[in-house]
Amino acid sequence: DVNAIAEEAAQDLFSQFGAITPASGVYGTVFRREAISALLEVFSDMFSAEEAQKGRSLLMGKEGEAIASDLIDIVDDPMLESGLIRRAFDDEGVPTQRTGVVEKGVLVSLLHNIKTAKIAGCETTGNAGKPSVAGSVGVSPCNFHIVPGEYTLDELFKKLRNGVFIVEVNGLHAGCNPVSGAYSALARGFMIKDGKKAEPIEQITVSGNFLDLLKNVTAVGDDLKFDLNAMNVSAPSMLVSSVTVAGK
Repeated sequence: DVNAIAEEAAQDLFSQFGAITPASGVYGTVFRREAISALLEVFSDMFSAEEAQKGRSLLMGKEGEAIASDLIDIVDDPMLESGLIRRAFDDEGVPTQRTGVVEKGVLVSLLHNIKTAKIAGCETTGNAGKPSVAGSVGVSPCNFHIVPGEYTLDELFKKLRNGVFIVEVNGLHAGCNPVSGAYSALARGFMIKDGKKAEPIEQITVSGNFLDLLKNVTAVGDDLKFDLNAMNVSAPSMLVSSVTVAGK
C-alpha cells in the first residue's frame, strides 16, 4: 500500500520537528517494533550453537535456565506464513522445522546444524546456512522472532504512563558486542506523559545489556511484522521497565 507507506513516512518525519534532548536517567521505555527488531537482529548470533561452541555466546550451556522475562517466547519458523522468506530444507538438505528457542523466558534450545548437533549430542534443528555455494556451512536463523503479545501501542503507552518511546536506533554494529550482550545506540523517539505521546526527543543514547533488556520486559505488543530492514528477524513492540538513557 504505497499511499499508507508514504503517509507513515511523512508522519514519522514531521513528528520530529521541535525535538528536545531529555535529561539522562533510567526510564521505563516502549521500543517500537523496528527498534527492538534491529536489536534482536544484532544479537541473534547469541542463539547460534556454533557461536556458543566457539565461546562467543553468553548462552553456552544455559539450556533450561531463565534468560528473559516469562512473557518472552522466541521462535525460529522457516515456514511462517507472515515471513518474507520460507524454506523447506536447510543448506545441508535437512527438512526445516519450527524451533522453540525460548519458552516463557527459559532457553529451550540453540539453533543447530548437523555438526553442532553432533558436538552437543542432540538433533539438528535444520538451521544450516551457507553464505555462498563455495562457502562453509554455518548456522543461520529463518523467520527468527519474538512471539507477539496482546497489547496495541496505545495500550503499551498507557501501561508505561510516563517514560520514553524509542522508534529508531542507529549505530548498532559499532555499539554492540554480541559476545557480552552489551549495546549502546543512538536513538530517537518521543516522551510519554500520562500514557500518551508527547514531545519528540533526539540526540540520546540507549545502553545496557540485551539479556537484561529481555528480563525487564513487562508487556509485549501485537504488531509483529517482517520487513526489508531485517528480513529474517523480527519482534513486536514491547514495554521494558528500565533502560539507561543518556541525554543532556
